[in-house]
Amino acid sequence: MITVESLVDLTRRFVLRQDETIEWMTSFPEGPVLDVETADRAYTVRVVQGLLQVEKEPWLEAVVVASREDQDIDGPTPREIFLVSRAGAVVRLADPDEVARIGERLPAGGLPPLAYAEILVHGQWPGGWSKRVVSDPEAWRDAYPAEAPLPSIGAPHLAVSDGGILTLSFAASRERAEAAGGRTVLDVSEWSVRALANAPATWRWELVAEAVPVKPPWSS
Repeated sequence: MITVESLVDLTRRFVLRQDETIEWMTSFPEGPVLDVETADRAYTVRVVQGLLQVEKEPWLEAVVVASREDQDIDGPTPREIFLVSRAGAVVRLADPDEVARIGERLPAGGLPPLAYAEILVHGQWPGGWSKRVVSDPEAWRDAYPAEAPLPSIGAPHLAVSDGGILTLSFAASRERAEAAGGRTVLDVSEWSVRALANAPATWRWELVAEAVPVKPPWSS
């Protein structure tokens, strides 16, 4: 069970710098939610639900998000996402080595492939907001105006070789605001994952479309 005390411990270990001390904090046990201030930064650290499919896995206790609250910026505030297992281990999704080790669960069925795809997109594709793995390309396309010049992408594909090597390919998208003008645009990427039992997963991704307008005006 995640408590306020465990959120404080996670914050000290993974969010704050070694030379950074908490100068003020308040908590809301029903979340639990923790508000923290240091000399230079402010964070809200909370358990979240409905963000990632991995929340349904029996080995996971909770998904925790730490959000910066002291920056005046357009769009969502910077944040970090953590997975906390029932055994108490913490996985920082921005750490590629830790995410690679989580991928060891794929070949044995200990983690659904699309749940791992979400982990990659949220943890290893920085920037933007409203990130999503495209599980249904037709429904994804229909969610945006017909005028938006979105690329054609395929559905996720999973294969396992005779040697037990699992390969997963999928597409993902993220919304963001243009630096000039603040218009909402969409980036689209294609990913390839390779996983073998008892070995860290590997992946690569590439942009197939960048800064596609999803709201008028439709041209630069």
